[in-house]
Order: sequence, then C-alpha cells, then structure tokens
Amino acid sequence: MNQPLASPFAERPITFGPFTLLPASGVLLEGGRPVRLGGRALGLLAGLLQRAGEVVSKAELISLVWPGDGAEETTLRVHIGALRKVLGDGQGGVRYIANVAGRGYTFVGLVDRGDDSAAPPASAPAPAVARRPLPARLARLVGRGDVVASLVHHLPNKRLITLCGAGGMGKTTVALAAAEQLQASYPDGVHFVDLCTVTDPGLVPDAVAAAVDFAPPVADDPGALVAHLATRRLLLVLDGCEHLLEAAASMAVALLHTAPGVDVIATSREPLQCDGEWVQRLPPLACPPAGAALSAADAMRYPAVQLFVERAIASLDSFQLGDADAPGVAELCTSLDGMPFALELAAAQVDAFGIRGLLRLLDDRFRVLSNGMRNQLPRHRTLRALLDWSHDSLSDAEQRTLSRLAVFRGEFTVEWASAVAGHDTTPGFALVDAIGSLAAKSLLTVDTASDTVRYRLLDTTRVYALEKLVQGGEAHDVRRRHAEHWMTMFGAASQEIVGPSRAAWADANGRAIHDVRAALDWALSPGGDPKLAASLILASHPLAHYLGLADEWRRHMERCLQHAHLLDARVQQRLHCWRGALLGQTQGCPPALAEAFERAEAIGAASTEPDLIVEGHKSRWLRAFSSADYRVARDAARQVHAAAEHDPFARIWAERAQAQASHFLGEDGPVHEVALRVLAEVSPMEHRRKHITIMVDRRVSIGSLHARALWLEGLADEAEQSLLLPLACAQHDLPHALCHAYAFSAAPIALWRGDLDAAASRIDRLVEQAERHALGYWAGWGRHLRQVLAWRRGEAVDFGAWSQRLAAQTDKQADLMAALAAPLVTDRGVARVREGCVGWCAPEILRASAMQSLRRGADPAAVREAVSEALALARSKGMLAWELRAATSLARLWAEAGEPARGRDLLAAVCEQFTEGFGTADWRAAQRLLSASGAEVAVP
Repeated sequence: MNQPLASPFAERPITFGPFTLLPASGVLLEGGRPVRLGGRALGLLAGLLQRAGEVVSKAELISLVWPGDGAEETTLRVHIGALRKVLGDGQGGVRYIANVAGRGYTFVGLVDRGDDSAAPPASAPAPAVARRPLPARLARLVGRGDVVASLVHHLPNKRLITLCGAGGMGKTTVALAAAEQLQASYPDGVHFVDLCTVTDPGLVPDAVAAAVDFAPPVADDPGALVAHLATRRLLLVLDGCEHLLEAAASMAVALLHTAPGVDVIATSREPLQCDGEWVQRLPPLACPPAGAALSAADAMRYPAVQLFVERAIASLDSFQLGDADAPGVAELCTSLDGMPFALELAAAQVDAFGIRGLLRLLDDRFRVLSNGMRNQLPRHRTLRALLDWSHDSLSDAEQRTLSRLAVFRGEFTVEWASAVAGHDTTPGFALVDAIGSLAAKSLLTVDTASDTVRYRLLDTTRVYALEKLVQGGEAHDVRRRHAEHWMTMFGAASQEIVGPSRAAWADANGRAIHDVRAALDWALSPGGDPKLAASLILASHPLAHYLGLADEWRRHMERCLQHAHLLDARVQQRLHCWRGALLGQTQGCPPALAEAFERAEAIGAASTEPDLIVEGHKSRWLRAFSSADYRVARDAARQVHAAAEHDPFARIWAERAQAQASHFLGEDGPVHEVALRVLAEVSPMEHRRKHITIMVDRRVSIGSLHARALWLEGLADEAEQSLLLPLACAQHDLPHALCHAYAFSAAPIALWRGDLDAAASRIDRLVEQAERHALGYWAGWGRHLRQVLAWRRGEAVDFGAWSQRLAAQTDKQADLMAALAAPLVTDRGVARVREGCVGWCAPEILRASAMQSLRRGADPAAVREAVSEALALARSKGMLAWELRAATSLARLWAEAGEPARGRDLLAAVCEQFTEGFGTADWRAAQRLLSASGAEVAVP
C-alpha cells in the first residue's frame, strides 16, 4: 500500500547513480559536489525517492511541493523537465524518472538509502556558495569533452582564447564547462561577462567592471579598470562578442598588455582578430555518416545522436532509440549539421511528430529555403529554416506569445509575461499554457533554481521572434506595455520601500536592469513616449544607483530633459533634482550640479504648488551644502520650514537640514535636540515616496552628525557608540549612505581617537563601497583619508601634491582633511575660518596653522598668542576636544619658553573637565606631557 508523502527533507541520505541527496540539508551532490537545484525541484526529487518504484500521482506531488497554492500540471511538468536535465536522465541509457500516462511519475533508478552510521548529522550545513558563482549549466555537456580539455590545457600559455562557432553551437556552454574546471587555478576567481545584453560598445568596460566588482561606469577612465586588474590572477569569460568585436578586442588587448595575471576566454561567431589571440574553433557535433545502416548502439557512439536522444527523452520521457529509428535519427542529426541548438529544437518536437514526421517537415522546409537569400552562410539559412519550421508548428496563441515575449531581454516570470504578452481578446487564449508549451519545445529556457520559475528566450530565438513581432504590426503596442510594466513594477516598489532593506530590494530586482534599459531605449526613441521614459527613469533610478549605473541614468535624465516641453513641472523638477544628486555622488560639485539644482529651484520659485515650492528650497539647500556654503544652506533650510506648514515631515527635514548647516558653522546647540526628535520619528524611509531631494535615510545623516558633535564636546567614547545606529541603517539604504557615514563621521572619529586599525578598516570599506557602485566623489574622500592614515602611521607623504589635489575638490573635503592632518592647512582654509564660512573645525585650523608657522620660523610669542586664540574659541563653542589639543600645544610652547608651570596648570584644568575618552591618542599625549612635568590628573 502506498505510504503518504512526508516532508521531503526528513530522512537520511539517499544515493542513486553518481548522486546523493542529503534531505536534512536540502542538498543534492554529484560526485561529492553540490548541484544547483531549486527548492521545488528538490522537493519533487525527495518525494519520488521516498516511494521509488511506485507511481506517485501528480496531485500528490503538487500537494507536497505547492501546499495550498493550487499549482497547475503545466508547472509540475516544467519542474520535472528541469529535474531530468540536471540528472542527465536518458544519457547513456540511464533512466531515473518515468511518466506513467494518466497517473503520475515514478522513480525507476536503483536507490541506496544507506545506513544510520553513514548519515551525516541533521545539522550539517549546506556547502558554501560562491559569492559570484558562474551561471549554472542546467543540462549536461555532450560531445565537447575534447574541446573543454583543449581549453583547460592551453589556457595557462595562451592567455586569450576565442571560442568561435556559428550561433547555436554551444559556445557559452563549452566556455562555462572549461571555466568550472579552471576555477581552482585562479585565486581571484573566474568571472562571467554576459555581453549578449550589451548593445553599446562603450559599455563593454562597464560590463567587465561589474563582473569583477570594480566600479562601473569606467568610460571616462578606461585605464582605471585595467590598472585595477593589473595585480589580479583571474579568468574572464567574455561571452557573446560578435556584435562588439572592436570593443571586446580592445579590452582583451589592454588586459594582455597590462594585467599579466588575467586570462581571457571569449566566445564569438568570428575571431576578435587582435594580437595575442588564439582561436579555438567549435565544430558541429560528430554525426553518423550519411546513409549508413546503423543499429541504435552504433548511432549512440556519435555525440550528435547522444544529444538528440537525451533532449528527446526530456521532452517525451517514454522515448527510446530503437534499431528501427536509428537511421532516421542519424539522418536528422546530419540534416541539422550537428548543431546543438537545432538538435534540441528538433528533439523537442518528437512527441508531436515522431522521427519520420520530423524528417518530412525538415526536408520540405529546407527545399523552400534553398532558393532564398544566397548571401547568407548555409548554417544561417539552416538555422532560420529550423526556426521558421518551429514557429510554423506552433498554434496561433503560441506564436503570438513567443513574438511578444521577445521584448524581454532577460528573464521573466509568468506574472511579468501576463502583463506584457497576455493582452488578447481571442477566446480561449491561455498564456500559462502557451508558456508551458513553448518551454517544453525548448523555445524558452527554464530556471527553477528558486521558488519562482523564470523563463528566458535564447538570443537567437529572441531576435527571430522580434522579427515576427514587427512583421505582425504589434511591436509598438507590446513595447509600450513592456515599458509600462516596468514603470508599474518600480513605481509600486518606490511606494512600498518604507522600512525594508534597500539593498535586499535591489538584489531582488537587479536582474531586471537589461529590460529597463530596453524599455528606456524604446521610450526615448522616435515614436516612443518621453513622458513614460521620465516616469520610468525616476522610478528605477534607485536600482541603477545601487547597481553602480548612476552616470548612465543621469545621461538618461539628460536625454529626457531634451523633451522638457512635454513634461509637467513636477516631473521636470524631479529630473533636475536627481540629475544634480547623481552628479554629486559621482563627480562631487561640478558646475553642472549647481545648474541642475538651480533649475529645480527656479521651477519651485515659479510655482504656486506647495510641494514644488518646498522642493525648490530643498534644491537650494543641496546646492549650497554641496559647495560648503553653510550660511546659504541654513537660510534655505529655514525657508523650507516656513513653506512646509502643510507637511510635517518636510518640517522635520528642515530642522535636520538646519542642524547640519549649523554644525558646520560651529553651532552645535540644536544638533542633539534635533537628533533625538529625528531618530524617534516613525517610518524612517517615508521620504522615498514624496521627498525627492533627500539623499539618505535621515537616521544616517543626523546620526552621523550627532556622533561628530559628541566627539567635539569631548565625549569620544559616546561618539563611537552612537555610530552604531547610523552605520546599521546605512547598510540597508542606497550605497552612498554608507559612504556618507564612513566619510563624514566613522573614519574621521577613528582617526581623531587614534584608533588606526579601526580607521583603516572603515576607510577600506568606504573605498570598496564607492568603487563598487561607481561613486567617484566618495572614492575621492576615501583616497584622501588613506593619505591621512599613512601620515599618522609615519609613512612618507607628498603634502605638496596632496594639497594641489585638495584644492581642486570642495571646501568641505579640504576643511576635514586639514582638521585631520595639520600640514594641509592652507591660507584659504584659515580665511574661511576668519570669514565665518566654517566653524566646526575653526579652533583646530587656527591651532594647526599657528604650529605650522612655528616650524617655518615664526615668533614663538606670536604663535603662543595664536594658539591661545584657538583655545579661547574652542572654549567659547564648547568644543572640549579641540580645547584639549590647543591646551596641549600651548603647554609645550610654554615649556619651551621656560614657564612649564603655566602650561601645566592650563592643561591640567582642561583635562579635569573630561569624564570619558581616556583611551584616545589626544588624552594619552596630554597625560605624557603632564607626567613629564610632574603633574597628574586623576581619571574619574
């Protein structure tokens, strides 16, 4: 009697063939190596193995793996088909899963359930997953072992190998197989670069940069990427170079010449034709001789027949190659030129037409095309013939579905397909059934590695289907629905992101970026829809920002603004605001940033709509704060507060913005009060929906500011502790939030405390984050902070060259670096202090300037007077940290002047004000000076 199916992950290991299923861990191993398999497919496998040899009904399997979801049999067939491909069901005559018509499925392989002693503990962790794994190969490699072996053998000596062959020959599959074998030879990894979705040659360096976790875009400085890779030992797989030959060749040559540890496998339909290239041709799979009388055993010695039979079994599990059909299969393989893609397409139709039927259809279609376009290569004509035949064999609903799905450049789900391709008034049109049928016929690839099944058209199929879409006159309407779909998706996401992790959201949606690009290309093309483009750009820019595409999206914004006359004032203002914001994050404070915010400000000034007026004042604040004009920024924050009577949240923003400006002006009075109010406010990310000029979670900005204020007040330990909240919040915000927290507070506070190890870690994290997400402005902060760290560690630093670089940056950076490294104090910095342009660092700038002048031979009495001025200023502003530094310097100066008691008493009085922070470098320096003069200050 059949036993009910239990939980699929509740028993000891089960072995069959080369596979071992670890139910407790939900892991499938092949020869000891983990196999990529989704949770649904694992559940099906475990359920079938529990009742090996018995028929398990479709309803039982659906109930086990989709409890309560009511999954359809089409979905079950898709997962069973994917599972068969992973297991290689049918290869070499091995069978595992059989379909029992009208009843269900049964596991027919030999099963070894092992014993308790061999079973691993239930808590055994799943094998670690690589941080950036190679794309999974869901099907076995057939007949390509010699080519893979050749690549593995030659690659160490021949650093650029181009794998050439016609479309459909399996170049990508072979390259991935070789890359998998070579992973252990490359300490810095094997990286896959999918160029098939890249249409602009200028984006090839960006694609490579993204694959190796370097900061795209790199178009403005392509040498930076090559320099980044100069010391790495890694393998790049450049896949699909045929439409980007010059760009791919240039990248490969640059790497060969400059990065000796980088090797390259390129796949292309033709050689790159560049220096250092070694071409490996990928021939058709070996086929039986034409007209040979073969038995089934004889035919299965040929890789083309092996591939055809394996894929035929995946389509029709009852298929078996007998002696009677062997000659026909051999003829099919020969007629299809041994092309893997063509073989797979044909095999998918075995259940509909049989071997003889396939032969008749292929013969008829080939004859029709023999009089076609002579300027195409024969293999291209053959592939088109096969695609034509495959398309003609589809139902009307399937044909419409295939052509409409071709607008997706990447993966899609059934729900996405429904939004784009499901619009139809024909009775009985069933999109889900059509997708299932197309997947079964190998016209769609299926990825069941996650609980959500994702589909994708092979590139050749997609291009072919797009032609059919245009010929059918539907291209404009379907592309519009495609763009509207992504607008809906990202528009809804921007409404929902109130609290959840922005990083998790971006990871979940990152695969959509190619489709968003395609939608924007259409919307901004002649005959497109600039209004729709603008909405999509604004909705999707957080994703682009997270993926390191801020510069690319800024250019999209600029293209959209060329159609400003078609856009309403609110959309124009948003585009200008975000254009300025993206310029700020990537380039700092170029003139274009001021121009963008001025445009947004002007729109607000010309409007009577309260929200636009408020955003206009915010734009003024951003422009002023970016250029370190804190007095104008404070005034703008007050204007926001006055204009935002209708918006309590905007008033809180205004208070925070005013506190920021006040802090930089040296007036920290309101910081603590505002920090407490802002940090207590609910819905910390509510501003995503409405307040377009807010760059980071307010807990990050005010939390970082609060930490700085605490340090200035002499509360070094409390300042360090207070950093925990903004840093934690920044982990879940847009990428520049973490840069903001590290650059403005976390790294400087560690340097001021003298904790150089913590400073180094934070600076490295800042630079890594900035480079990963192409935030050039913040990367610049990181480089300056690294110089400070080097100087603090006693390393030689070229202050002259460093000062010149700083002079080209914003005053905001120059102020901070001078407060961290005294030799960077400049006349401009002192002038800004004297003119009241900056106040938070004023006492330290004056002190450092005076001590620098002493080294240049200034009168010691004048220096003592200048340091006394810095001390008095720090005391008047309540900046005990700067007061301690000034008192320590003054104590040394008085000792050198022969009045040590005067300096000692002054320093001791300042030290007595401290209640914590007794492990900082400044405190220890003061104590050493007091000890040398015979005085001590008791630690509370």
